[in-house]
Amino acid sequence: MEKLEANFSLWRSNQLDSFGLNEAIHTYHQTEQREIWGLYQRGLESAAVSRAVADGLLHEAELSSELLADLSPGIAYFRQL
Repeated sequence: MEKLEANFSLWRSNQLDSFGLNEAIHTYHQTEQREIWGLYQRGLESAAVSRAVADGLLHEAELSSELLADLSPGIAYFRQL
């Protein structure tokens, strides 16, 4: 998402036209977005959150201590992959 946000910043500062921004959005949708969707859209919310923490998309500090304790085995599993 950071690459896509960089393109939005260029567009806001008139360094990228709307066609270039549209192409960046299309490229993101066809590549990174599909990869993210494939990783996290499998129906097991606890596994999705554990993987997101292991991948650095969510930070442990964003979770309650109870949830973090429940997800710790899953987080450890995904970190070793």
